[in-house]
Amino acid sequence: MESNSFGSGNQGVEVVHNPGSINVNFHRQQIYPAPEPSRPRPRAFIPFSKDPDFINRGNILDRIAELFSESQTHTRVALVGLGGVGKSQLAIEYGRRIDAAQNKPDKHENLILQVLGKKKERHEKNLQWIFWIHAATRRRVEQGFRTIADILRLPGREDPKANIPRLVHAWLSDERNEKWIIILDSADDYDVFCAKQSDDDEPLASYLPQSHNGSILITTRSMELARQLTGSQKNIIEIGPMVQGEAHDLLKKKLDPLPDPETAEKLVKTLGFIPLAISQAAAYIQKRMPLYSAQQFLEDFPRRMDDLLQHDASDLRRDISASKAILTTWQITFDHIRATRRSAADCLSLISFFDTQGIPIWALKPSTTGDAPSTPAQALVDAFRDDVTMLRDYCLVSVKGTGDGAEFSMHPLVQFSTHRWLKTSGRYETFHQQFVERMAATFPTPDYESWTTCQSLFPHIQAALNYKPRGDTVEAWGRLLRRAGNSMYRQRRHELAHQILTKAREAQQELLGPEHDATLYTTLTIVKVLIQDGKVNEAKELNEKVLNSLKSKQHGLDNPSMLMAIHFLAEICRRLRRFNEAEELLRQVLKIRQEKLGPDHHATLESMNDLANMYRKQNQLNEAEELQKQVLKSRQERLEPDHPYKLMSMKDLALTYIDQRRLKKAEDLLQQVVQISKEKLGAEHPETLLSLNSLAATYWMQNRLNEAEGLQKQVLKIYQETLGPDHPDTLMTMRNLARTWWDQGRSSDAIALLNDFILSLQRVFSADHPDVLMASSVLAGWRSERSGGRENQDLASG
Repeated sequence: MESNSFGSGNQGVEVVHNPGSINVNFHRQQIYPAPEPSRPRPRAFIPFSKDPDFINRGNILDRIAELFSESQTHTRVALVGLGGVGKSQLAIEYGRRIDAAQNKPDKHENLILQVLGKKKERHEKNLQWIFWIHAATRRRVEQGFRTIADILRLPGREDPKANIPRLVHAWLSDERNEKWIIILDSADDYDVFCAKQSDDDEPLASYLPQSHNGSILITTRSMELARQLTGSQKNIIEIGPMVQGEAHDLLKKKLDPLPDPETAEKLVKTLGFIPLAISQAAAYIQKRMPLYSAQQFLEDFPRRMDDLLQHDASDLRRDISASKAILTTWQITFDHIRATRRSAADCLSLISFFDTQGIPIWALKPSTTGDAPSTPAQALVDAFRDDVTMLRDYCLVSVKGTGDGAEFSMHPLVQFSTHRWLKTSGRYETFHQQFVERMAATFPTPDYESWTTCQSLFPHIQAALNYKPRGDTVEAWGRLLRRAGNSMYRQRRHELAHQILTKAREAQQELLGPEHDATLYTTLTIVKVLIQDGKVNEAKELNEKVLNSLKSKQHGLDNPSMLMAIHFLAEICRRLRRFNEAEELLRQVLKIRQEKLGPDHHATLESMNDLANMYRKQNQLNEAEELQKQVLKSRQERLEPDHPYKLMSMKDLALTYIDQRRLKKAEDLLQQVVQISKEKLGAEHPETLLSLNSLAATYWMQNRLNEAEGLQKQVLKIYQETLGPDHPDTLMTMRNLARTWWDQGRSSDAIALLNDFILSLQRVFSADHPDVLMASSVLAGWRSERSGGRENQDLASG
């Protein structure tokens, strides 16, 4: 028999002599501390009960389950979104449903297993542990690991020097143990998981197991952390606000009695379909009933947004350390961003002054003068991209599109919350001024070439309108509003242009004085709008004030503002049918511009075109045609074939052809203009619509009434939708369509439409306005003719 020697470090039982057999059982040492045998059976440890008011959000829960089931290795899924959009509620519901499903008794299966004596073994084989860790801070995460160790009763956990996360990681990594799910809630801070506390320490992310046995569901506001913890963009589910139906269902569960459908719809829309905001608003209203209502909340909201959105009602399904107020929830994120990357916080602050939708990235992006990344300008652009990435990763802005064509959007409540944050820190006016300066530098001179740019920027002018300029900002602010007003003028939105320009003029008069050049220039722009809107007397009065001011400052006729004022005076005289005065003034302006600017300058050609139009109004058609051909020839030689100024010249020449009854030439020219204008400017551009109206006139004059009617109805519909029922262009088209219907024999329709035209015209002007008197005369003639026998013809044609 061989002998075995044992060292002093061995332990065991010594047998000196044994005549029988000896059975020895050898146990493999485990690489992790074995849990105590009396640990509980797997179940859910979620510190929140199932929410009876939970609203299913489309297929989000199904999508989580799909991602968990699709993975061939370990699975991690992250729910990413703003605070208050319901990420935690979705995670609670998912965990509770898993727990309910695995504990639901199956009578048939249990009966079979009972017969086989395997009920407990078979049933517990498929159970999963469901652990919840509140992950806002490192301390809370470590506390969560400690709770798991206690639940599993892991040996060694009582040792003061024990690395609890490592113990838990070892157990979770062993695939012989039961399956498990960990829910990491509110994992918003990248450093909590990815930074070391010391050189000897490991980041907490390293203690999250990668095991076939388990899954991790993460809720976070940080896209960057979501990518880091999941390792894959496809395992990230972005959670946004609810859709309207879901928001209405939530309000229905939170507020009893529910307000009428219209008020309920307006309430959830006002709150941006954010679940937390809806829940807190409902709690605020419910607490004050019956002396308060949803309608009163809506009435209070514009002036008391701050108070109403700070209401911090109790919510048993939110962590006790998490704020229940939507503003506080978001401002924690703002503070974190400012502490982490101040330039990103500044970028957010600037973005917040734009309209919430369609913010063009090029309006914010720093300019670069070189292609080399080492240039300072390019470094600014690179930093800007990093700022945008951070804001997008925290779901504070959304980005649609790519490159310089990309656009930002921001939730309205995030915008308000950002403004409140800026006011609290005393930086609101600083960034409001930056916004105005940026817009003033960005908004182009309103011209037909910049039509699209002006359209994209105009929704963002509202914030500039609300700005209260100081002496050092009023000129930039006034320039911005003047360009915006001019842009509206180009779009023939005269009333809005007048409002914008009047606001600028009032501030300039107060801060710069009524005689300042900037004030006078803005006043002249208002004169132009009033003339085009048909308010000639108001235009005349303002224009005279400007002329007197310019004369008192001893400006000569070659001063640009003086020349503009004389030009407008000529147009006023023409509209008042004082043609001789108008012609003399226009010739004077044209001569000065030819001498100072040259014969082919745009302003010179504009004066020449205005003189031609005055000739046309006086029926001096040959003189008008000659001037218009000169203008068109000059523009054809110098401009692109589809340039808007060339199209305008073609249209004006076509109108002269119409007056000359050269209808085929007019039609051919207008068809070219309409086709190019649709391609270049768009089907709803004012110049396109004016050309369509002119083309309809040629059809009418050729007795092609159905074609004329088709175009007029098309144009009228667009005008009514875009300009409103009382706009001069809308009224002109109504009048033309009424005339077409009359000639078609549709006397009842024609009379009704012309009557509507007269009523609208009276609202805009007065009962004794020449156009009203003329239309009333036509209406009286139609009614007389209709009563004299036209009605029978109308009925027969109908």
